Amino acid sequence: MMAIRKKVFLGFVFAFLPFQSFAQEAGVVLGIRGDSADSGVSSAVTSGKSAMQIGFYFTNEINPKFNFKSGINYVNQQYEVSSSGTVLDFKFSYFELPLNFVYKVSDFGGFFVGPAVAFNLDKNCGSQSSCAEVSSVLTKLQLGGHFKIAPEVGADLYFENSFSKVSKYVESPKAVILNLFVTFE
Repeated sequence: MMAIRKKVFLGFVFAFLPFQSFAQEAGVVLGIRGDSADSGVSSAVTSGKSAMQIGFYFTNEINPKFNFKSGINYVNQQYEVSSSGTVLDFKFSYFELPLNFVYKVSDFGGFFVGPAVAFNLDKNCGSQSSCAEVSSVLTKLQLGGHFKIAPEVGADLYFENSFSKVSKYVESPKAVILNLFVTFE
């Protein structure tokens, strides 16, 4: 099953590569995320951990003030679940497809909002029974800023709210993400 998911992920990556040639801006991102979530079980406490993500993006101009920004990210999400003296580390890997609209304040920055869909690639819940109810698809809303520090280097800082529960022990996940990006114009 895992080999199939990796092939699907690579298929999406190669399917998006031709869009880069039509983009006004394209680049790679490397980021860190701080995740948090609620527990779906009253006897458990869920807390988020920091994790990494990597990907690529492209933007297309809709008009002089608005851009469409999309891409593919490989996202890690990590949580610690404590219940009855037992502590389990939950680790999930996703490939994520963000579809954001950017309002450009200037050529060096703007604000964005949009949905994202994340597909589960891997799950590790500390025990097989804890992983039984892991969602294979997450729907999210992203809201943040896209800022250039130099013509080819910049950062995205954004908040992400998921409308899907990750598992029985991880519900209402939220994250604050800082991505650094390098563009290839």
